[in-house]
Amino acid sequence: MRVFITGATGLLGRAIAAHLIEQGHRVVALVRPQADATFLRDIGADLKVGSLTEIGSDSSAFDGCDGLVHAAALVSPAAGWDEYERVNVDGTRAVFHAAARAGVARALYVSSVGVYGAADQLAGRVVDETAPIDRPVAERNFYARSKRLAEQVSIVRPCFVYGEADRLVVPRVVRLVQPHIITTVGSGQNLLALVYAGNVAEGAVLALVSEAAAGRAYNLANDFPVTQRELFRLAASATGGARVIVPMPVALARALLRKSSPIRQRGLAFLALHNPFVSNRARQELGWSPRTPHQVALPRAIAWHLAHARGMTSPA
Repeated sequence: MRVFITGATGLLGRAIAAHLIEQGHRVVALVRPQADATFLRDIGADLKVGSLTEIGSDSSAFDGCDGLVHAAALVSPAAGWDEYERVNVDGTRAVFHAAARAGVARALYVSSVGVYGAADQLAGRVVDETAPIDRPVAERNFYARSKRLAEQVSIVRPCFVYGEADRLVVPRVVRLVQPHIITTVGSGQNLLALVYAGNVAEGAVLALVSEAAAGRAYNLANDFPVTQRELFRLAASATGGARVIVPMPVALARALLRKSSPIRQRGLAFLALHNPFVSNRARQELGWSPRTPHQVALPRAIAWHLAHARGMTSPA
């Protein structure tokens, strides 16, 4: 299969590209003019320089492709709703329409478990793919996409993804384990909604190539169990030191961060939440059997970060 990938320079996009090539598929990667595409070039991907807007209006970009993985998304905390709607809603619709016009037979949309609602709304629930989508969305845009591609598109919904080249989760975890005394939010025994990019990539490729996945959604949200306390222990070990881990009551943590940024508030919610998401459908229908446990993946991702951290930026 020849697969066109958007968002290929991002954390998950590059992992999907690498896994596709490992499985013998050809990859055409959309890269922005200013993006560093060294990794993609080195693994043998063909590069298409451009933007979502350009390929959304020119279906010739998909010539010769059998599949599409749409992993590009705006994630900037500084952007307003108009920009998010333009890129993540209208841009997604335009890309899928262009691919359909070009005759692309298989398409995969990389979504997020965020569609199920805010973290504090999920406490105590078990969330599978039949759960209602509670978060308000622009209905006309999702309707247009689903009507045109319902028979062709499968959807994967990862939770918090980390891995090599991670600019979000790993840098923050490394900062949190620098002090000699590390504090967990609550007891630290809660299972985190955290998955390794390489494992998500395996599930995404299975969803792309499986005929049974057409029109289906899959949570790729619990590859291996990891508690908050275990995450910090692994991270502390990977950064070269044994730290003391002590619990902080959730109420106190919330009080201390009450006036902090929305990003820090979401980080607190992530640490305090017990992973409500289940991935049984992906395991049963796709045969998703993740290969890399956190005990291997997290030290690997932290080592990559420490070797490449200079010049990298991430939200505070």
